[in-house]
Amino acid sequence: MAVLIIAGNYAVGKKAYAQEKPTIEDIAGTWVNTEMTMDKIVYKTDATWSHYTYLTVDIPTFEGTFTIEDILVDKKGNKFFKVIKKPSSINMYIFELVRINESGTVLELIVRDDFEYKSRDDISEKFPSEINPRSLEGTYLIMYRL
Repeated sequence: MAVLIIAGNYAVGKKAYAQEKPTIEDIAGTWVNTEMTMDKIVYKTDATWSHYTYLTVDIPTFEGTFTIEDILVDKKGNKFFKVIKKPSSINMYIFELVRINESGTVLELIVRDDFEYKSRDDISEKFPSEINPRSLEGTYLIMYRL
């Protein structure tokens, strides 16, 4: 299912749904992928995140702060987030379009993490426009809540 961004709202299929107030609790937690990448991402309720390259590593590869810029819930209960991450060790911003399934157990995202993103100006144009494993807009990841 493609998610298109239209004038500040999302269109899911052909129906647009209104935005809801962002809540950090929906995305907070530990997310892992044991099938493909062996990555682990931890989003915390204090708006910090850590990315571990391997599940067994205790020291994060990257960490920093994040903000949720936008959220909506579609008619199936899937939650879509626009997330901006600011790594503490690199002068750049990471723009993500995130979908969490209705049960809160699967997180899919498209990541744009180009080093050219050194400011938050015109952020609406920097987010990926859809969740698609074959996206050319960034890197696709699927993670499962621990």
